[in-house]
Amino acid sequence: MFSIRFTLGVCFRKRWVLLVKSPYSLRGLGEPRVPGSAAAVWMSQASLFLSSTISSVAQEQACILCPLVDISSWWHTALGFAPSPFNRQIPFCPDCSAVYGRKSTTSGYYRIRPRADREPFLAFCDMSDGGGWTVIQRRSNGRENFNRKWDDYKLGFGKFQGKNDEYWLGNDHIHDLLARGEYSLKIDLMDWHGERRYAIYENFQLENYRLWFGTYSGNAGDALSGGSNFEDQWSASHRGMQFTTFDKDHDQFLAGNCASENKGGWWFNRCHAVNLNGRYYKRGKYSGPHDDGLVWSTWHGMWYSLKYSAMKIRAPFFIDRESGDGENSQAS
Repeated sequence: MFSIRFTLGVCFRKRWVLLVKSPYSLRGLGEPRVPGSAAAVWMSQASLFLSSTISSVAQEQACILCPLVDISSWWHTALGFAPSPFNRQIPFCPDCSAVYGRKSTTSGYYRIRPRADREPFLAFCDMSDGGGWTVIQRRSNGRENFNRKWDDYKLGFGKFQGKNDEYWLGNDHIHDLLARGEYSLKIDLMDWHGERRYAIYENFQLENYRLWFGTYSGNAGDALSGGSNFEDQWSASHRGMQFTTFDKDHDQFLAGNCASENKGGWWFNRCHAVNLNGRYYKRGKYSGPHDDGLVWSTWHGMWYSLKYSAMKIRAPFFIDRESGDGENSQAS
């Protein structure tokens, strides 16, 4: 005779289709090996459902907090119970801080939903480094083309499967995340010798795709503000700059298009001291007609293309309640 209680939750085609928990013991429902018993019906239904969906579960770790499908009809038929309070809608988390707050402390891809009136989307949640970081950009291997059109940057592009897949989350998604309140931006960088640096900017904002940020801290240098050379800051600072792609020119460079020259969409001035969406050069140092690499000028200068970058955001009042999984989210 069964006396267990169990919870069943699986993903099917990238969304939760079942998440139920029996508040009752299965004792007394009958022997599952006896045809027609309630326990036998339950086990048959569960086995059939799992066999058809188990191959889909591995495709997405992200289905943690998702809307539920109403399965009350066969649940009640199989077990003969009244509607359970556990069979209800559970909302998506608005960002990775909220996912972390649900004690989901493993780094990986999760579906988040900053706005209730828009569809949820996948993002990588970095649960190391204090946890709760929503990664909005990552460069790690040069396999993804970042020299894209305006609409690609608007909607997002890249792969959302492996730990170090390259992607741009999408300006619309980033804007929706930042509209929820004040966020800090942290940028993780790594060169081709394995040395790592970081930069943190408080009060990171994106107003109609225009970039704003506050106080800097870190050890990579304040390149977003144009670097340490005051004379160059007026033309290199990214503060207040509109986003530019090769097919939509909003930069301050009157003689050309910075995105076309530098092979990626970015908040260009005329043109940049930072370009984390530039061309991915292997081995670091490069040459050419334009300084179009993956550049953070205050660390290695304009003619060194970094191996790795990740841009991630988190509410500044986020409190680390757990230690996370300890996973280093940077490329090794």
